[in-house]
Amino acid sequence: MINSQTKPITKPDLFKNEHLYATVAQDPPHGALLLGVIKTLEVQLQKRGLLQKQKLDRFYPLWFLAETERNVYLWRHGHSLTNQADFEFWIDVDALIAKRLDQLEQTSEEIESMNAGLGYGVLDQDLAIKEREYLLTLSELIRKIQNHASALSHVGLMIEREISSTCRRRTRVVLPQ
Repeated sequence: MINSQTKPITKPDLFKNEHLYATVAQDPPHGALLLGVIKTLEVQLQKRGLLQKQKLDRFYPLWFLAETERNVYLWRHGHSLTNQADFEFWIDVDALIAKRLDQLEQTSEEIESMNAGLGYGVLDQDLAIKEREYLLTLSELIRKIQNHASALSHVGLMIEREISSTCRRRTRVVLPQ
């Protein structure tokens, strides 16, 4: 017989170290962008010739880094990509760029040994330098339009809620942490 004051013992979930990873936020930080806006913004900057990325450069664009942050968050919280619609992912662009720049400062051996969890291998230091220059240029461009892009993220979300009969409030997550 179970005592009514005894709580059932639950096994710890080894995959849910929520205190170590991204937290759910009420309001995204100033200038944060919805995940879906990042790719459009970066690709359009490239198409307009404002951001140069050579075809032979083998580093990942910022939108890919942002999507990987999302994927890692979902995985670490026991979800899959099929659950991504349950979340509203906001990207702190400055923090994401700073995180990647910090990784690029590491030695070549450390860079080459990194893996998922936002550890993207870089083949050599020259490539790391090119990626750093790309990210710094992108950061400068985004800073000039960040307030407008962030406002569009907020407005787009409001419009989605108004026109979609099935739109429900999703858990807001700010990445990276």
